[in-house]
Amino acid sequence: MARTEAEHYTRMTEAPVAPLIARLAVPTTISLLVTSIYNLVDTAFVGTLGTSASGAVGIVFGFMSIIQAFGFMYGMGSGSIIARLLGQKNVDEASVVASTGVIGKPMKLELFQRGVPAAAARLDHSPKASHDAACAIMTRDTVPKETSMVGEVFCGKGGEPVTVHVGGIVKGSGMIEPNMATMLCVLSTDAALTVEAAQAALSAAVNVTYNKVTVDSDTSTNDSCFLLATGAAGG
Repeated sequence: MARTEAEHYTRMTEAPVAPLIARLAVPTTISLLVTSIYNLVDTAFVGTLGTSASGAVGIVFGFMSIIQAFGFMYGMGSGSIIARLLGQKNVDEASVVASTGVIGKPMKLELFQRGVPAAAARLDHSPKASHDAACAIMTRDTVPKETSMVGEVFCGKGGEPVTVHVGGIVKGSGMIEPNMATMLCVLSTDAALTVEAAQAALSAAVNVTYNKVTVDSDTSTNDSCFLLATGAAGG
């Protein structure tokens, strides 16, 4: 049975620390073990090609470990900062995290420590704030990508029309093979949607749009598309 948000919150705040850490660490530990086994098998296979090939693999794995270490450090550090600012039982805002940056260029953790509090202090629901967010996630993008619309849907009590708003920002300019690749997208609406309805609508829309885009036939591992529904429109 799936845990409710309240149960997750209780477990994370009231469970004994030692067993909680062990439980949370198991998936990561298994993942790292599988990766290590794969690396050993790959090295053994490449080793049959010659000593120079084995040396090349050893160098590549060394660099890969260093990059992973930086990724874990910045990912967990920024996640901790965001959780402290927005995670006071605000599950939605604390659990939706995406990152973007120039590949191979490390970011200093101090940037998160200064930037996240500053961004949180400027949270707003104005068009300017949305535009600022669209600009903030640009890396290699040459222009901000944003859109919004307003319309009526017949979902109110008795079938009367309800006015709803939808807006979104996205970043991505290269390495976009089908299924998004390096795209990051945040959509928001005031429509009163259940979790199931929101997921169904988002999946249907993404499958015929983002998942069909190809820019340069290159792909990557990092992409996200979030739909945030406040239900403020009622109905």
